[in-house]
Amino acid sequence: MSSILDFNTSINSDFLHANGESGTDLLIDKLNIQGSEKIVEFGVGTGGTLIKLKSKYPTIHLTGIDASHKMLEAARKRIKFCGLKNQIELIHSNDKNTIQENSIDIVYIESVLGILNQKTLKEVLFFLNKILKDQGTLVINESIWLDSVSEKEIDFINEKCKKLFGIRQCNIEFKTIDDTIKYFHDLGFKNQSCKRIRKTDTNIKRGKTITELRSKVFTSFGKLKLLYSLKLKNQEKKYNAEMTTIFEEEKEYLTGVIMVFKNSNYL
Repeated sequence: MSSILDFNTSINSDFLHANGESGTDLLIDKLNIQGSEKIVEFGVGTGGTLIKLKSKYPTIHLTGIDASHKMLEAARKRIKFCGLKNQIELIHSNDKNTIQENSIDIVYIESVLGILNQKTLKEVLFFLNKILKDQGTLVINESIWLDSVSEKEIDFINEKCKKLFGIRQCNIEFKTIDDTIKYFHDLGFKNQSCKRIRKTDTNIKRGKTITELRSKVFTSFGKLKLLYSLKLKNQEKKYNAEMTTIFEEEKEYLTGVIMVFKNSNYL
């Protein structure tokens, strides 16, 4: 079964996480980049954040990892379109162990951990703990369930999303901010800061580089497919209709949170 991730990949969708591109801008602020760091994005999607980061900090060494060959291919095309070929390394998750232990300064992740099953989630965090330098930085932009959402609702939503879209909405392990911090702590990461993204945080106007604007054009080319591909348009309508069977209109279920962790390397 084709998943909603495959659909979004086919139309070059970018910034598919809490608060979209504004959420990514807030995440980048938290990376505290000096200019020469070795940085890994775990779960690159179609490469929108890779382009944004490399265009702002051209001297960093940037690597993207993803489990989807389709997404890696889309990211590769975006990188080439934006004139950054051979400046960003892309690795399939099967080959992630080619990254040396204790070699990475910063890892960032956007709306990936929340959709992983518990076994894979632990494996990913063990891997990140291994490749990060001692006191290396992990920054995540993830969605956390609101306190008003019961565990019964979470189970229902995740089951339906898995069936209809091929992925869960968000793990029960991320039920609250405190639960999430404890989960990461138990796997070797000490929390440094936690910021719940609010609407006022996303109203900041930011300038864009020429490379970022080219990336926007690449995204637009993908969206144009919805105008001439009946199959894609019908698929979009189907997904939108199915959403209404899961989520109540105007009810909030999740909130975007940016968390900064340090690798304690005690495992």
